[in-house]
Amino acid sequence: MAVVKLWQAVLLAVVLAWLLLVIVTSLHGQPPSPGTPIAATASVGILVGGRPIAAEPNINFASGNGIVETAVDNPAASRVDVTPGFNTALIPTHDTVHANENFCDSTNGTTLYTCKLPNKALLIYQRGQTFLLVADATCAMPCSLNIDTLGPISIKQADGTTDPVGQLVAGQPKWIWFDGKIFRLL
Repeated sequence: MAVVKLWQAVLLAVVLAWLLLVIVTSLHGQPPSPGTPIAATASVGILVGGRPIAAEPNINFASGNGIVETAVDNPAASRVDVTPGFNTALIPTHDTVHANENFCDSTNGTTLYTCKLPNKALLIYQRGQTFLLVADATCAMPCSLNIDTLGPISIKQADGTTDPVGQLVAGQPKWIWFDGKIFRLL
């Protein structure tokens, strides 16, 4: 959703920059030098998504909701360059949101594996969740996993009934998923 809003802001910034150039050029014949106030005498209709927003002599880029713009006069190209961006303090990047969110590193030395997720504690097991489990002991018979002290859940092979029987090897990462009742190997 944030990516869609960012692209909408980028498109709006490009259109508004173009409109600003058209206004300034039509009023002055050429863009004014940097810092020169623009004395507008005409209005230009501004549309966003095909809907009229306003008809004003000036356009002002106002940053908000995490979207920021940098406008620089570019007289050599007879334009104003507007570069949209976003404030990562308000709109986190994909890597910030998803940094190792499902990495489970058991360190208790038994097949009753336990781990804590690195970024945010899991509040509930939900069907469809996947985790990358690094077991610290090879599972030869029944084994279980307890994430963030939510309680141990049995681990089975993909069929949901057979114990892992050597499929979980100490130190080797293995993807598992929660089917609503147990963890299954992928």
